Amino acid sequence: MIENLALRLLPKETGNPPSQAWRTFLDNHLGSLASVDFFAGPTATFRVLLVFFVLRHDRRRVVHLNIIEFPSAAWTAQQIMTARHFIEAGYLDQILSAIKAGDYLLVQFGTNDGNKTATYTLPGSSTAIPYYLDPHTEFKTYLGKYVDATRAKGATTIFVTPPPRHTCDSGEMGVRNGLSAYATAMNELGPTLDTPVVDLNAMTMAYLANVTCETSGKTFYMVKADGSIDGTHFQENGANVMAALVAKGTTGISTLGLPLSVYVK
Repeated sequence: MIENLALRLLPKETGNPPSQAWRTFLDNHLGSLASVDFFAGPTATFRVLLVFFVLRHDRRRVVHLNIIEFPSAAWTAQQIMTARHFIEAGYLDQILSAIKAGDYLLVQFGTNDGNKTATYTLPGSSTAIPYYLDPHTEFKTYLGKYVDATRAKGATTIFVTPPPRHTCDSGEMGVRNGLSAYATAMNELGPTLDTPVVDLNAMTMAYLANVTCETSGKTFYMVKADGSIDGTHFQENGANVMAALVAKGTTGISTLGLPLSVYVK
């Protein structure tokens, strides 16, 4: 009796196949879809840290990762920025409200500016704005805004070119320079605006030139919990190396002849 009642209440099959709308949407847009979320992770000292990550759906690849104990809305919003987005979101204005004559602003972009599929929106607007900035034109235009705004405050901008990602094959020496166009743009623009340039891209390429792909992955770039390599971010050793290059490398701050240079020890 119960079985007969259940059969009467169940929806009748029409024989029509399920809608293809969702499958079509995924086929058309999978390459530009990503998930953004936090997850909690305990430490050996019983602290709980929150891990912010961005996962691309087409390759199931983590393209951004950062860790913080007490995230704020502002911190979260700054995790994925381009030269244009940073200005439009008001973060340069926040810096300018605090910066003083004689201060220095180190500016590094390019890693996210090369993304040709991602977009962002500004608060109160539904207009999608592309991450992508052409390195030869728009990218330079927005970099110039940092220089002009900082100079108006009596401060100095220093361009720092973006370091390369961990793009290499097993057994290969060094890494491939997928961000060279943005590094070149900064190196070209700097002299025209009388702005010093720390070429971290070239120094990192040189540092890794004689290091195998496997070794740089294990000792320089971030190693994730599953043992895979985060090709964009760096572990403590890599971060320390690059900090030293920015300060005292062949094109580091110590070589620029700035008042700041005398403080580099």
